[in-house]
Amino acid sequence: MKIMNIHYNMNSTIYTFSEMKERGLEKVDLVISNGHKGIQASAECSFPGSSWQMCHVHFIRAVLRKLPKKQHKEIAQLLKDSLSDPRRLQECADELEIRRFTRGS
Repeated sequence: MKIMNIHYNMNSTIYTFSEMKERGLEKVDLVISNGHKGIQASAECSFPGSSWQMCHVHFIRAVLRKLPKKQHKEIAQLLKDSLSDPRRLQECADELEIRRFTRGS
């Protein structure tokens, strides 16, 4: 397994992926990035069959943007504690729903 870290600007993602392929990169199993739709589309186009995942920091920030500021510290810690276990993460989502913090909040 190889792990690569690339820095990009919004206009060069496809070029960067194409350049990596030209330099010998044949397959990518998982792309982890912020939620930028362009990166997701570029990865899908350049590396069919690869999976995409939002990085943990951007995931937590996206959730917190939907919540009242007074809840940020508590919920951020709850999310951090739950990220390594899908069952706990689902419990966290259920807890937020019980508190009426839904996707549209």
